[in-house]
Amino acid sequence: MSNKTEQITELLSQTGSAHHTAFLDVDGHDPDWPSWYAEYLQDRLPPLLGIEFTTSDLTNLMIELDRSYRVEKPNTPWQSYYAQRMMEL
Repeated sequence: MSNKTEQITELLSQTGSAHHTAFLDVDGHDPDWPSWYAEYLQDRLPPLLGIEFTTSDLTNLMIELDRSYRVEKPNTPWQSYYAQRMMEL
């Protein structure tokens, strides 16, 4: 795993922790989580990938990654899967 992939994996872990903390009172349940993640990542992810994203782009990316993750690698850490796929963009 490359250094950038590791950094993105760590950023996604931080994002997941921040999301869980924000929704602690409902045990992390948030049906609109892709939008929340997109807003959180909006300023943090582009410097790592060298790609600019709109919030809508990131929301759609999170939805796409979640769908493919559930089919392709549901037994691996989601953060690692997402990071590896993001490096392919």
